Amino acid sequence: MTFNEVIEGLYSENERLICSILNNGEHVCKSKIKNLLVIHTGFYCQVQTGTIFEVLYGVKDKKIYYQKQKTSLALPMGLPILINLSELPFQSKAYGRNEWYNQYNVTYGSFHVVLVKEIKNKNSKVLSLILSDKNNTNVSHFSICDKNGIIKTYPLCIQNMPVFYLSHNGFYFYKQSYCSENDLSWNNYGKSYEKYNGYNGWSDDLIDDVFGGVPEATWNVD
Repeated sequence: MTFNEVIEGLYSENERLICSILNNGEHVCKSKIKNLLVIHTGFYCQVQTGTIFEVLYGVKDKKIYYQKQKTSLALPMGLPILINLSELPFQSKAYGRNEWYNQYNVTYGSFHVVLVKEIKNKNSKVLSLILSDKNNTNVSHFSICDKNGIIKTYPLCIQNMPVFYLSHNGFYFYKQSYCSENDLSWNNYGKSYEKYNGYNGWSDDLIDDVFGGVPEATWNVD
């Protein structure tokens, strides 16, 4: 999927479409790219356990990835992040030096890079970015454009974080009546320790959902 298609779906406020987008992705630990360069989508969602996931977009493989939220500050759409998957626990860091991608061009399938001087945030969300240009431009949105100019703009972060139900089969609407009818694991969530033998005290469901089915990834997690 293109970055534009992913963003359009995630920010559509259509829960069915959002779940479809998420279910086309996978946990970052399942990537075969050891040094995974991703672009943050600014999108977050919560699941029934209270865990908050952030959604990322792979630059090279054009795949959707998700992982447990890594920082208390909700990161902005367009932030490039390099994830080292060759070691446990996985290491993430900003890619480049104060770089941010403020535009995606649908015509050429490319991102426009700018340098950031300052980050303004409030209530654990990035509100705007001050660019390192002669005008100290204050940017509070991410732009989708083509060869003729800007097509659409999006907020840097999702404004209303949705809540979904996450099972072995993917993301679903967080409605117990729906989940109980279609997924009998709803009432037994987090109660089984057989699959991973209670590795580090974590249930099978939490290891699958939060750590992507990698028990060793629970190392050094409180």
